[in-house]
Amino acid sequence: MIKVNQTRVCLRVGLFALLPIVAIAQDPSGKAGSEDGLRVNSEIEGRIVAYDWVLHETTSGDDFVVKAKKASQGAPRYIRVVYKPYWGFDSPPSEPTSRLDRWAFVGRGQVWKLQIRAPITVEEHAACGAAVTNHKYHDEEGDGEIPRFVSTPGADGERFPPVSALQCFVLPIGGLERVRVSAMSHKDP
Repeated sequence: MIKVNQTRVCLRVGLFALLPIVAIAQDPSGKAGSEDGLRVNSEIEGRIVAYDWVLHETTSGDDFVVKAKKASQGAPRYIRVVYKPYWGFDSPPSEPTSRLDRWAFVGRGQVWKLQIRAPITVEEHAACGAAVTNHKYHDEEGDGEIPRFVSTPGADGERFPPVSALQCFVLPIGGLERVRVSAMSHKDP
């Protein structure tokens, strides 16, 4: 019979569980959930100009860059938005209806309204704070990389800051809707 010191095991597991919280509290970037420019819960109108194509095509989640139609004073022109229907390793599988409207991933024409909020949970902070790395693959021709973020159709010439430098927000389920008036071209400032 093996005896385990339960106090020591619980203490180690408890300290390990606190590490992400400590890391969030000490996040020097201030980009995840920052109140500089945009409120913690905000509504913006704009277009998706770049997105994580691999994540978009292979899961129900999305990670993308939005160009705001009008940036109010102090608010950034470009922001990063992370979307997952459900967060956490034990979350239920998402429904096809929880996928974002595919027409939102066309970088010109229709304007979209996004109800965004600052990341709250450890998983949301981790998604916003994770390194932006390219997707690696291996096929019969060898190894390669796919850029993590690619331009949406129609936004090919769009220039924006590095994704890792953008303020990051979370889009909840139902937080994306079409704006009825289409008055923004891809050449707008």
